Amino acid sequence: MSPTRREVLTWGAAAAGGLALSACSTGNPKPVPSPSDTGAVTSAESLATLALWTAQRGADAGSYGIGGALVESATGQVLQTMPNRVFRTLSAGGTYVDDPTAHGERQLMSWYLAQRDAMRLPDPDALTVVTTLDPCLMCASALLTVGVNVGVVAIDDYSGINYDSSGSFATLPEPLRGQATASFGYYAVEGGRAFQGSRAIAYSDQAITSDTLDACATTYTTSADQVRTARRASGAAPASLTDPGTNPAAIDVIRAFQVEFPEAFTIKVKDPRLPDRRVYDALVDLVRRSPGATNAVAFIDPLGNLVTARADQQEVNALSTAFALCTRAYAQTRYALVNSAATLTIADQSLTNPNYGTFVFLQAPDPVTPEGMFDIGAYGSTMGGAAMPAIPSAFQYFDLPGSVTARQLQDVIYPLPPLYSDNIKISPQRVVGVS
Repeated sequence: MSPTRREVLTWGAAAAGGLALSACSTGNPKPVPSPSDTGAVTSAESLATLALWTAQRGADAGSYGIGGALVESATGQVLQTMPNRVFRTLSAGGTYVDDPTAHGERQLMSWYLAQRDAMRLPDPDALTVVTTLDPCLMCASALLTVGVNVGVVAIDDYSGINYDSSGSFATLPEPLRGQATASFGYYAVEGGRAFQGSRAIAYSDQAITSDTLDACATTYTTSADQVRTARRASGAAPASLTDPGTNPAAIDVIRAFQVEFPEAFTIKVKDPRLPDRRVYDALVDLVRRSPGATNAVAFIDPLGNLVTARADQQEVNALSTAFALCTRAYAQTRYALVNSAATLTIADQSLTNPNYGTFVFLQAPDPVTPEGMFDIGAYGSTMGGAAMPAIPSAFQYFDLPGSVTARQLQDVIYPLPPLYSDNIKISPQRVVGVS
């Protein structure tokens, strides 16, 4: 029997929204044929198989076999498809994290926001995103931010927003819970489950086949096995790292991060989990010089170096949050360094997984907004597992938004799907000693 999403994550397949099976999958998946028409769909089954074909594209490229399609609900016209692209293949072989936020649903929403005006795309409530697996917190929040309808094939009992299959979305605070109830639907399966959720999704009156449901599950679990086998070692313990800030041989590492954040490696704190006033001032200054920005996030490596920081780009779109841009910048710069023969060795010696470091928000995410929950979910997708060490927290902030209290922010975490509450144990903490 194929492993469940819970088992896959427990075994160490990192950060990629996925599933625990809602139907039993056995053996290897059958080849996924290309749909006869990728420009339009005419039924729930053809829509689900289009998403499945897209998921297979992600698996074939070396990432997770999860995918989605954005369609006009009334006509079935396909606007865009997007596979998971968290991992990319290295030129020397193997795969490596390129963007922990590159889940299919998040990418579809970023594409929609970027193209909506130029392509005169329909309003969000006239569209459906169909995904092979119940969206993770990051993707669910991205979908709620934009306001599209969401059709789901396979249930995910570990990181999916409907992980308990109740359709109540009790993991979300209001008003997000009500918004999800009004826009998420779970397709009926022939000879299996009944339809659940919103009838606003495309082809909500039709069922999908159990074979398609099973294929969505097996495509993911098989690809997760392949990623685990192919991924290059990337998590050196801090004790084995050399400090790029004091190592002349690491100048190319420093220069790579300074391309977009000139202050990279110019601030060093004694303890990476104890950010000081200099980090606060750097984030304030970054917001000040970034037009339209209201927040900024820094990443401090386990040696105490402020490696990178980003301000939000709300003028681009609502999903260009400071955290999303920061975690993406660290991952993509690190990927480029590892992907070059000239910098591979020094990158391995100097950089490690983000769950050894600390992300510091100028202002904590607002948990009652979809953008705030998007950041919490993106943090989970970045970490993939518990931070090391766990205390003090790897998720810190200087200020709280509006009338939100520290207790309210923490209380939002407890009901989240098990990946976030039990495995990663997300625990936002206010920076101590800085006011």
